[in-house]
Amino acid sequence: MGGQVRFLPLLVGMGLNKISAAAPSVAGLKAELARLNQTACQKLLADALNCATADEVGALLEHFSAQISVPLLETELVVIDSDATSKEEVIKQGFDQLFILGRTDSSLAVENAIWRREATYAPGRVNVTGSPVTCTAAAAPS
Repeated sequence: MGGQVRFLPLLVGMGLNKISAAAPSVAGLKAELARLNQTACQKLLADALNCATADEVGALLEHFSAQISVPLLETELVVIDSDATSKEEVIKQGFDQLFILGRTDSSLAVENAIWRREATYAPGRVNVTGSPVTCTAAAAPS
């Protein structure tokens, strides 16, 4: 079971820090482990323990994997023809869009992280990697 990528989130949720796997699969497993969040895996494990069947657990694992496998930037994250009139409004629309599309469970945490970044770097142009891109028709890139 430890060598199967599909079950890694459950093993992480159990708090296991050592697994046995065939040598050729170690690099792929390490890459997958680096993408996992222990708190999210613990929640997944708790949900899995409440499932009545193996099929329910399988569906839960598929849903979990789909959530962590989303591309960094999608067209749905780009807001065209925004009515924002300030950089602050653009940023607010951006993290709201992340929440609406299910890309974060905590819009407040995203908001706080973005404002900390803005306070630290204060660029003249908003460019937060992995965040939605928001622009007005007048400011749209050519």
